[in-house]
Amino acid sequence: SRVLGISKKIQQQGLDISWTASSRVDTFSKETAEAMRKAGAHTVYFGIESGVQKILDFIGKRITPEQSTRAVKTAKKAGLHTFGSFIIGFPQENKKDIKKTLRFSRKIGVDFAQFTIATPYPGTRLWYMVLKQKLLTTMDWRRFTTLDPVLKLKNFTYSQITKILEIAYIKFYLRPKVLIKDIIQEKGFILRRAIPQVIKMFMGKKEGFECCGGEVV
Repeated sequence: SRVLGISKKIQQQGLDISWTASSRVDTFSKETAEAMRKAGAHTVYFGIESGVQKILDFIGKRITPEQSTRAVKTAKKAGLHTFGSFIIGFPQENKKDIKKTLRFSRKIGVDFAQFTIATPYPGTRLWYMVLKQKLLTTMDWRRFTTLDPVLKLKNFTYSQITKILEIAYIKFYLRPKVLIKDIIQEKGFILRRAIPQVIKMFMGKKEGFECCGGEVV
């Protein structure tokens, strides 16, 4: 893989650098993980996206949840931190699908997680699908941020999906085992940087917490 080639080149050049890289879960191997670590890499970013196979198939990801699980385990065994991205808010998603994805995000073992809302960027498979089905709610490009819903959703309102996104962060980062590990291994990075933002977000959006988000995630 490209990441493996870069890792070997860094070692050959004797470069003393700290770096991160992204990798597909289906091509990530033990050899790649160990080469990355030896070359000074500290984190690998995986586009896991969903814990539901039909959603992965819908977006043409060509991976499985099992491959994501194996990739995370392989990276952690090599001593790499893992960062996973997860997407919610696809047109056909229901509460069961989102619940499965968000529980998967906490079960799979990634050290850090990013949650975003499905956003159909021009040229992507999702873009052509939503154009054909007339599911776009706006053409204001300022709203295509991955945090602002721009699709008509069958099973959720705008406020419900944004609420679920917020609570996904809270439930991932405020788990006791995450906080304890953060204090011991990361010198309180999450406590110092992430939690204040989560609390601020939660306090500002507390009204309606149970309307949908708490039930789903």
